[in-house]
Amino acid sequence: MSSELVSIVVPFYKTGKDQFAVCMESLISQSYEDIEIIVVDDGSGSEYSDVLENEAQKDPRISIHNREVNQGLSAARNYGLKVSGGDYVIFIDSDDVVSKDMVHNLLKLSKDTGADLVIGELKAVSSYDQVSDKPNDINDNIVLSTNEALSKLLTNNEFGSTACGRLAKKSVWLANGEDVFPVGKLHEDLGTLWKIFLKCSKVVFAKGAYYYYYQGDSSSIHTKKASIKFCEDFYNALSERNEFLFRECPDLTSETAFSYLMYCPLIYLFANDSEDKEWKKNIHKSLVKRFKDNYKTGKKYSGISSKQKVKLLLFYIHPKLYEISYKLMRKSQGYRA
Repeated sequence: MSSELVSIVVPFYKTGKDQFAVCMESLISQSYEDIEIIVVDDGSGSEYSDVLENEAQKDPRISIHNREVNQGLSAARNYGLKVSGGDYVIFIDSDDVVSKDMVHNLLKLSKDTGADLVIGELKAVSSYDQVSDKPNDINDNIVLSTNEALSKLLTNNEFGSTACGRLAKKSVWLANGEDVFPVGKLHEDLGTLWKIFLKCSKVVFAKGAYYYYYQGDSSSIHTKKASIKFCEDFYNALSERNEFLFRECPDLTSETAFSYLMYCPLIYLFANDSEDKEWKKNIHKSLVKRFKDNYKTGKKYSGISSKQKVKLLLFYIHPKLYEISYKLMRKSQGYRA
């Protein structure tokens, strides 16, 4: 395989010293050596200068780009993409870990299959001890057309909407313009990745844990309250994507409707965190209507499971039933209800 520069863009905002060190070690240890590691510090402040500089001194391929004002993940990614010099670009979060052969395997798959974008499988871990150092092979992969990839994206079938761990040519990332990720918005990946898929004629899903998504102590997952902005940005990104695909991709109608059935109940629960009763009443009403409008079509999705059907029926009958079942499930798994 010919050597081409791969840019690894790592947005950084007040990441813990130990977590950042583990992330960077997994990057500088890549078996594919022709890489540049672009760390974009999104206004963390001077107290993080030593954390960043200590890692930069470990490898000349690491560059630190300091931005004085915090503008969010989207702005940091957009900036990293803009200054990248690689033929290919991949995004990594600053507390996550990747397998030693990730870049090599994803790049090889891109070249061997002619794929515009290659997706490394993501595995959530609550401890870095769960990260495997076993070599990954690339024998188990799925080559997808644009619609097949969108179908899996819409239904969270094997992979979701995160931009992390996805390798593509820089020109593919920039196919919709320089502002790839929406600045000032949360759920930026939900609002972005489908647009990238539409620019791809072929996508490959590489099965195998290439990307380890660090969630910290599992008992603390989802303990933060969701803000109004969190819920509204989530709902708006979902609606923009789905309404476009309803119009332009009629072959994906059942999958698009099903994605409403998956996410509307989730946003409904997040909205419960708000103390603004009037806002909560209005968004709950909107979510329930959107859910019911898509219920009949979404149930036609061929991949729906019996368990999902029961959950969706509970929400359809009354959201409170769904909420009670969700809380019981969370409690049984040791999470905050």
